[in-house]
Amino acid sequence: RAGLASGPGGPSGFESVPIHVVLTDDTELTVYGIPGLSLLDAMEGADMSDVFQGGACGGLGACSTCRVIVDEAWAERLPPPQDNELDMLDSAAMQEGGEGGNTEEELERARLACQISVTEELAGIKVWVPRSVHNMLEVPLHMRRR
Repeated sequence: RAGLASGPGGPSGFESVPIHVVLTDDTELTVYGIPGLSLLDAMEGADMSDVFQGGACGGLGACSTCRVIVDEAWAERLPPPQDNELDMLDSAAMQEGGEGGNTEEELERARLACQISVTEELAGIKVWVPRSVHNMLEVPLHMRRR
């Protein structure tokens, strides 16, 4: 996989970018991403499948399972989300209906990991895995709260 949990120098000689991921139990992991690939690629490549269920749609931005909460210090450094990402984040937040345990502030800093491209400028970025994530592929369009 592209985002292996390797150190600097990265797999196959690519220069890798450290990404700090905080899990729901406050454990912090450092994974490494390859510039040009997505944050989701880095997290999947680090084999976090026992604690992160992201990527149900294969990185197409259609499920919200790769949603992460971006650290406040990094949120403004990312390019703004596109309309399709905003729509998916809004739909997922509505499904939770305030029951998911994620605060409004966290939801404001939510992004889809599949839509964040790893760049060298993101070295050291910190993201949290949310406490609650809905797979929007499993929620028929006519049943989604809007």
